[in-house]
This record gives sequence, C-alpha cells and structure tokens, in this order.
Amino acid sequence: MPQLTATDLNKYFGPGIGTRCWIGVKIFKATNGNHRWWAGIAYRARTPNGTFLDAPDMSPESIPIVASHNTPITTPTNIIFYVDVATLIDPSQPPSNYPATLNLDLEEIRRVIVQWI
Repeated sequence: MPQLTATDLNKYFGPGIGTRCWIGVKIFKATNGNHRWWAGIAYRARTPNGTFLDAPDMSPESIPIVASHNTPITTPTNIIFYVDVATLIDPSQPPSNYPATLNLDLEEIRRVIVQWI
C-alpha cells in the first residue's frame, strides 16, 4: 500500500503531469481464498484560490489506508466515487446538459472482481 498510495500516487501528480483525478484499485489475492481489496480516489491538490498544485489530495470517500488486513472483497460496500467533471476539464466549463459528476459505484466494481477472482 505505501508504494501505491504514496510513491506511485505522487508520480501521477508531479510537475508537468496533467493528471487531475486518480482512481486506484488494489486486489490482495490470498492462497486461502480470503481475498481483500482497497480502492481510493485522489484529485490534484489546489490552493484556496483554485490554483492546481503538484501534489495529490486523497478523497475521504477512499477506503481507509491500513498497513495490513484491508477490506475483505466479500464484504459489500455502499461507496460511490463522485468524480467532479469541472475539475477534470478546468478551465473549460462542462456543457449545460452534462452531469456535474461521473459516479463510480464501488459495489458494482466489487461484484465484478468477485466474479472474476
């Protein structure tokens, strides 16, 4: 987890990189079938006046980062990542008929993982 959520994540938001939103999913396969997982979402950090910084800002909707014993993949979740469209296309404005967010239902993602693991 430290490599995924610290080292790798910081590279996505480094100087000269245009990433505005990052979504990470990590599956921990176990030989005993006790598979676990983690999912998180981060945005490019901003100053109070809205200027983008070269650093990530992990969203509180993310599954908590722990050193071990991540969430069992068999446990249903009600987490939804709401990806802010305005942040993705800033400084442009989204079309008036476009949704404000792209909604990623982690329960649907979890079910697909369980089906294929």
